[in-house]
Order: sequence, then C-alpha cells, then structure tokens
Amino acid sequence: MIYVDEPVNYGSIRNTRWKHSSHLLADSEEELLKFAKKIGLPLGWFQKHKIKYLCHFDLSNKWRKIAIENGAVEMKVRDVVKKLMNAHKTKTGK
Repeated sequence: MIYVDEPVNYGSIRNTRWKHSSHLLADSEEELLKFAKKIGLPLGWFQKHKIKYLCHFDLSNKWRKIAIENGAVEMKVRDVVKKLMNAHKTKTGK
C-alpha cells in the first residue's frame, strides 16, 4: 500500500525543495518506486534510508494531490511510520 502524510510547513528551514512538503511512503521499497514511476515522479527525488521502511519521496502539494488521485492513502506521518515499523517487525521477527 502507498501512503502520503499531511503537509508540513518547512518555510523557515533553508535548503528545502518546497515551503510545504509531504512524504510518500509504501509497504516496500519496490512498491514505492513502482508507484513513483507510474505517476511520473522524478526517481532522483527518492530518499533511500538504511532502515528500509523509512525510504520515501518528499512531495510538493502538487505531487501530493497527484499521489492521492492515484490511490495513495492519507495518514499522519507517525501513524504511517508505526504501521510500517510493525509490518517490518512482523516480517523479520525483529
């Protein structure tokens, strides 16, 4: 499943891509990259993380809307991370 969190105002932080930004996450890195490709999201924006379930894309409001129109589920970031963390623990037993 693909998830998008609520936009956060990063306007006061320098070197951010957008003033308002959301995160696009998924149950697996493969699913996330497949979805990004499907909606035309630049794969160069992919943010790989050593903790697999934290891999994500930062999204502008425009891209967030496109993701939702294509089936991404809206959730609060803490709920997405909890869900992905629990799924990872279930899969790996850790």
